[in-house]
Amino acid sequence: MVCLTDLYTTLEEITGQDRKPDGGEDSFSLLPAFAGKNTTDRTTLISHSIDGSFAIRQGDWKLCLSAGSAGWSAPKEPDAKKQGLPPMQLYNLKVDKAEQNNLFEQRKDIVKGLLDLLEKEVSSGRCTPGESVPNDRKVTYLPNGYKPS
Repeated sequence: MVCLTDLYTTLEEITGQDRKPDGGEDSFSLLPAFAGKNTTDRTTLISHSIDGSFAIRQGDWKLCLSAGSAGWSAPKEPDAKKQGLPPMQLYNLKVDKAEQNNLFEQRKDIVKGLLDLLEKEVSSGRCTPGESVPNDRKVTYLPNGYKPS
């Protein structure tokens, strides 16, 4: 797993700069992957779509916090809600790379774990080791009206 934010720490490492506690707080070095390792130190990835809906990935699991695509493809969020689709989407990317089988209803344990992890990383302002840093705004990510059980 890699993210555009990983360029920050990768460039710090390449140029020999010291890691800053409040810079690149979501960045992992890509140098291990460039050196032939099968992985970097990144174990999670938080992203959000063009409409601001969050997603979190850990290992093979990806949780999208929207009923629809939350982007350019169909169904867009209003149409997904009209169709009665679940408020979130959970996929096991190891067996479902095309994200066709939403496991949101069947795997509430995975959903809860990913939501807890998302809350932890958002509230600490980072996904890398280090002291918490403040977010630049209040971050909300649960779909409107959704109450975790």
